[in-house]
Amino acid sequence: FLYNFCFLFSNQKEILERAKILFAEAVNLNPKCIMAPKYIKIIEKELKSNFISDKNLLENKANDFENIIKLERKLREFVVEHLKEKYGKDEEGWWFHGVPKELRKKIAQRREEDSERLSFSQHFYLIELKEIIEKNWKIFEQFFSKSNNKKDLDWLEKCNNIRNIIVHDKRSLRDDEKKFIEKCLKNDYRRD
Repeated sequence: FLYNFCFLFSNQKEILERAKILFAEAVNLNPKCIMAPKYIKIIEKELKSNFISDKNLLENKANDFENIIKLERKLREFVVEHLKEKYGKDEEGWWFHGVPKELRKKIAQRREEDSERLSFSQHFYLIELKEIIEKNWKIFEQFFSKSNNKKDLDWLEKCNNIRNIIVHDKRSLRDDEKKFIEKCLKNDYRRD
């Protein structure tokens, strides 16, 4: 049974190896050990439960990652679309007039280092979209201002913090963080 679990994660493989050693020692001490089948069932049950919980954890993290990527892509497309409407579709328009110069330099450097050489907009980080929105507030004010016409971009920083938790695998997301990202995906960036 022990080799049926070779696909497990490293911590589970370590547990399995330790269990094999302990089981072998028990059999050496008492070759007629009638408890061996019971021990095997206990180990199998523990390994299966750990595997299932790890699998669920990974599936949850994958869903969280997918949602944050969707949000980032959706916001990037939204921002670039509005910049192109205002400044024109070519790089001389939206890129030079809509993106702050220092940010253009950083993004151009990232693009230069990317072997795929994707479009400039593909290299925006989520938090950089906030800077672009702020620079072009007149374009985005209708979408991101509160009733008192104050900028409402704190949600974007919160999204970025949640993104960093996911991307840097700091921990699992709390339910309130998951709900926040889902709400942002559904709201088309209009804050309540």
